[in-house]
Amino acid sequence: ADISNSAPGLRVLGLVVFDNEQDKPGHGVLINGDGEVEETIALTYYRCSTKGATVRDWARGKVEDMMKLKEFILENRPHVIALNCAGRALIYTREIQEIVTALEQQHQIQPIAIELVDPTIAMVYKESSRAQSEFPTFCAEQRVAVSIARRLRDPLTELAQLCNYTNDILTLPWGLNSKFVSKERLNQALHEEFIDKVNEVGVDLNFAMEHYHYSALVQFVCGFGPRKADALLKLLKQSNDPLESRAALVTHFNLGGSVFLNCAGIIRI
Repeated sequence: ADISNSAPGLRVLGLVVFDNEQDKPGHGVLINGDGEVEETIALTYYRCSTKGATVRDWARGKVEDMMKLKEFILENRPHVIALNCAGRALIYTREIQEIVTALEQQHQIQPIAIELVDPTIAMVYKESSRAQSEFPTFCAEQRVAVSIARRLRDPLTELAQLCNYTNDILTLPWGLNSKFVSKERLNQALHEEFIDKVNEVGVDLNFAMEHYHYSALVQFVCGFGPRKADALLKLLKQSNDPLESRAALVTHFNLGGSVFLNCAGIIRI
């Protein structure tokens, strides 16, 4: 179908190829404007090694994969392609740019940007319980593709998903001097920063009910915290109705007055 970039929101194709895992195929995951997965593509020979195949078979397979990727891009029309920063990223970028340029010339599609994305957050996310819960059938490389696509679209939400009960956020590199700071103090400082940033942009509770990845932001709303956020989201989902007003948090969901005063200006309906 010709969607011609008309679907709402930013569609991002996350594309992952690893140099240090040369026998792993490339994977692509398309996310829609809400950050949800719409389509996936596996590129068996789109890798930097001929491991497991003869040179001739690998070369022929890569050409087929490139044609497969070209058809996938034409059919799904992403606005941007997020490519992980592998060691051969510039080579991959050039190859993908050739595909995009050909599509723009042959089919007059809208320009598609190609952006390199640091996969550090994605490498932690792929092993997290949250990722495995949301994508139980995905391989690790597919979860990385999801993460880099979402990071390009909404970095705050993607990073917030690592603020969980296992403190995955602490496994990220936070600079050379972070080793001199206790994990407790670092964790506290990071959470304070998240609270500041999340309360600057606000949180849509109805959107959080519908989209699991976005719900990670709710814990940082003033007056909430992880337990209150989990409990409130559970009650909202059980109601099976969208939240129509902030006042309903008090009248229907028994939110305390002091908590409501803290969060009322942050919550979007």
